[in-house]
Amino acid sequence: MEQQYRILILEDLPTDARLAEYEIRKVLRNFSTHVVETENAFLFELENFKPHIVVSDYMLPSFNGLKALQLVQKISPDIPVIILTGSMNEDTAVDCMKAGATDYVIKEHIKRLGQSILNAIEQQKIKHEKLVAQQLLKQSEAKYRYMFSNSPQPMWIFDVETLAFLEVNTAAVRHYGYSVEEFLSMTIKNIHPEEEITGLLNDIKLAEKNDNYRGEWKHHKKNGEIIFVEITSFSVDYNGREARHVVVNDITERHLAERQIKLLNRAIEQSPVSVVITNPAGEIQYVNPKFTELTGYSLEEVLGKNPNILKSGEHNPDFYQKLWETILSGQLWRGEIHNKKKSDEFYWESEVIAPIINENGDIVNFVAIKEDISEKKKMIAELVEAKEHAEESDRLKTAFLHNISHEIRTPLNAIIGFSDLLNEPDTTLADRKYFSHIISQNGLKLAEIINDIVNIATFEAGQEKLNLSPVDVNHLMDDVYKKFKTKVQNQNLMFNQISTINNSETCIITDETKLMQILSNFLDNAVKFTEKGKIEMGCARQDNALQFYVSDTGVGISKQYHQFIFEKFKQVEHENSKFYSGNGLGLTIAKA
Repeated sequence: MEQQYRILILEDLPTDARLAEYEIRKVLRNFSTHVVETENAFLFELENFKPHIVVSDYMLPSFNGLKALQLVQKISPDIPVIILTGSMNEDTAVDCMKAGATDYVIKEHIKRLGQSILNAIEQQKIKHEKLVAQQLLKQSEAKYRYMFSNSPQPMWIFDVETLAFLEVNTAAVRHYGYSVEEFLSMTIKNIHPEEEITGLLNDIKLAEKNDNYRGEWKHHKKNGEIIFVEITSFSVDYNGREARHVVVNDITERHLAERQIKLLNRAIEQSPVSVVITNPAGEIQYVNPKFTELTGYSLEEVLGKNPNILKSGEHNPDFYQKLWETILSGQLWRGEIHNKKKSDEFYWESEVIAPIINENGDIVNFVAIKEDISEKKKMIAELVEAKEHAEESDRLKTAFLHNISHEIRTPLNAIIGFSDLLNEPDTTLADRKYFSHIISQNGLKLAEIINDIVNIATFEAGQEKLNLSPVDVNHLMDDVYKKFKTKVQNQNLMFNQISTINNSETCIITDETKLMQILSNFLDNAVKFTEKGKIEMGCARQDNALQFYVSDTGVGISKQYHQFIFEKFKQVEHENSKFYSGNGLGLTIAKA
């Protein structure tokens, strides 16, 4: 029948006592515990409960672990005492070990308690065997050697002075790969990496002052493999030589697991993306530095809060409900969320949220990996806009080419057609004059079209130059008026010119040709789109500037098209637009 271990726990916090019991249960199936918190109760249980092991908190309100250790050593010195404490002070640990504690376990690393219990039991067993062996050495040497040789844990005995191996058991031979003969020709320095030798020698001197010693080291096997081990040793007399009996516990897997945990922690801390961990209720338990850098919220500010503190208001409740339904069902959720920083600045994140499930299949946490994609979203939007603009520009250019082709062919056909009529033998002199006039007018129109194309190409290439000179505004207005007067009156329209500029203020520095071209383009549009009424051109002073204008009583332009009227290749649509010709470059050239 498996032995039942009695464990006396000296602890004033019930929660800490329960945690200790939980860790013990991982390594022992058959045990019972009594929990006390005062000196009197502790003494009573030592006498009556007769524990196999004592687990004592280091600091209690009216008692402490060192005093409890002294009482145990006085009343039942064979009972191992494990100090369990929240303090991480190395001096405290050394004091406890010097005082005879079997082990010193920090509550933050309470998972070590189970192994410490097993080691304490093993140590107690070894200590007991040592006492028995000392008392019955002659009668039980064969039995002792059998137990030593057949222990499942690697063991050896080495000479304190020479550090030579004196005895090794079968488990050590099997675990390290050296034969018994090879071991006995070596010293313990031969299984330690070179860089640890100095520390090893110092620890051996320290161990000589204590019956029991515990430490962690690196060893290398015969095949060169490096392993991490936990060493427990005690002083023995070996045929009159001062020696130490060593028990080896291979902790390589545990060490690698701890390294992986540290590596994972470092990776999360230094991750270029935000990491958020919540409990099943969605309350934040951890955020990494990238989260703080991105959102402006510190870890302290968001602990216990819900991630909805980042809500921007962009998404409706159904969006978040589907998110929660997905992760609560144990599935991954992927998507993009529009969030808001502490500074009220909005940003986009690409998120992956996953449930963390324990061995029982229960969700214990959620972890969110979040990447800031604001710039990416902006770039995509700009690319889409650029694509649409390019497509629109291509469409307009195509329409422009069709239109300009028509505009060029119309006067060109007139020039060619009436030129042919001039060669007809029966053409009268009056007809010849009329035909010549038509050819001349269409030639001028064709020249205007070509000039517009050249102008817009020059502006696009950035090669247009200004020819600045003093210009009399009123004289320029008169010239433009005279140029268009006949054309306007031929359409039975009224044509007025208004200028409120004093003769003493009419001289400005500008490019006369371009200013005249601007006004001419405005007037061309006015004449083209006005069937009745009047056209007016004028100039007036506004503060420190001059305002030129052209107004008419024509069809006008709907407000919705105002943003387009200066774009190249753009012609505003009218229900009766088929009655109007033009290449759509007049206002574009004027603005340029």
